[in-house]
Amino acid sequence: MLGFGEGERLLLPDNLTDLFSVRFAYMSDSLSRKHLQDMDIVLVNLDRRSGLAARMASIQASSSAPLPLITFGASRPGIEVFQDLKPIGHIVPPLDASYLQGLCDASVFDRRQILTLDSQRESVRRLWELSSALLRVTRREQLPQALGTIMPELMKASLVSICMPETESPLIYFWTRPALGQEAIDLLEAHLEESWAGVRPDVRASFEWVEKLEIAETRSPSPTISKNSFISAPISLQGRPVGFLTVLPLEQPRPSEDWLKTFFVVSDLVNVLLHNLDLRDQLSYRATHDGLTGLLNRQSILETLEKECRRARRYHGSVTVVMVDLDHFKQINDTMGHLMGDEVLRQSTARLLESLREFDIAGRTGGEEFLVLLPHVDGEGGMTWARRFQSLLSNTPIATKQQQVEVTASCGVASCTDEDCHVDRLVAMADSALYSAKNAGRNRVTLADARHVPEIVTPSQANHVPESDFDEDTV
Repeated sequence: MLGFGEGERLLLPDNLTDLFSVRFAYMSDSLSRKHLQDMDIVLVNLDRRSGLAARMASIQASSSAPLPLITFGASRPGIEVFQDLKPIGHIVPPLDASYLQGLCDASVFDRRQILTLDSQRESVRRLWELSSALLRVTRREQLPQALGTIMPELMKASLVSICMPETESPLIYFWTRPALGQEAIDLLEAHLEESWAGVRPDVRASFEWVEKLEIAETRSPSPTISKNSFISAPISLQGRPVGFLTVLPLEQPRPSEDWLKTFFVVSDLVNVLLHNLDLRDQLSYRATHDGLTGLLNRQSILETLEKECRRARRYHGSVTVVMVDLDHFKQINDTMGHLMGDEVLRQSTARLLESLREFDIAGRTGGEEFLVLLPHVDGEGGMTWARRFQSLLSNTPIATKQQQVEVTASCGVASCTDEDCHVDRLVAMADSALYSAKNAGRNRVTLADARHVPEIVTPSQANHVPESDFDEDTV
């Protein structure tokens, strides 16, 4: 509560200062509405008014907000003073302390309600900003930027983190004000370990990444915290907890009920976002990969090959593909069943992946057919890879629960350079070489001869567009 006076003497009676806790300020010619914004109540002594009432009335007239004004000190004020103050204040008998007490209490209560509503409105605004930012997130890597500083300000927190211990990058988001000391880092780790043990006792997760967080070299004394000072809400994917949203609130030892409600609303928003991103990733994977082997499907491997061909044409490089077909696979299905055939496909795929370099790409183009893309490799390099894969596949039988199955493969290799690199022609060459290997007795590798492949009109030839209009990294 602010009491206003004039001159150098406080203009409140002793019995009034005994009733209330008062912070005093003094009048000046620069008094404006801004000075009154933080006041709970204004007390005016009419006996020493000297234009104070008129000045207050003038300020009030320029503002739509109510002015918490109470007058005292004159039983029968002049008519001009009364007219000035009647619209904006109350005339209080000088000794009616109980009445003044009630008016003061009512004014302070109303102001606190206004401040509470303002605080709630600010929280709602920040919550809306946060939800809007989260709606624009399309990749998990964008989450830290979306949360930014909105999250800490909304939660009135000194620390906010999102960790998912089972992922390759366990920490998605971390914000602290200021950097934490070693003691707080240790408490955070203890809190997360205890929380994880409570929701996933069947899985042991590592929290070694906590030790890599920024640690303050010097820090000012801070309120004592414990591992229970941190508050966490689980993050779940597909019905199982995978991590936590963790906050260290500024309010200690325990935040308010409104804070907790806001925290769990934010937790729900983050959970929904990560769940939607996970579903989108699953749908994207299923749209581009073969469900049985996990390799790229036909459309995806051909799109990838198209990118490599464009790159080869632009930068005068080379591209080699190998068409792989498992020999007599239909016989395996017919005699041993399709479940056995599926297992043979899975284990054959595992050996194929084992034989690839880091940047080689493989896809499943049909039942038992695979297409392997070998960038920056010529035909002889493709032959070398195909023979290595054949040896890896045929030297050790594929073991299943029922029996061991000997599997071999036929391979057709095709290579192109510069302007000859077109997807349709390259695939046709590899396919022709594959059938030559089969006709020669299977379990063989054949290099395509471009002279024996019919000319194919490619889409880029039929509708010629200058290569410079294409970005080789975009299809």
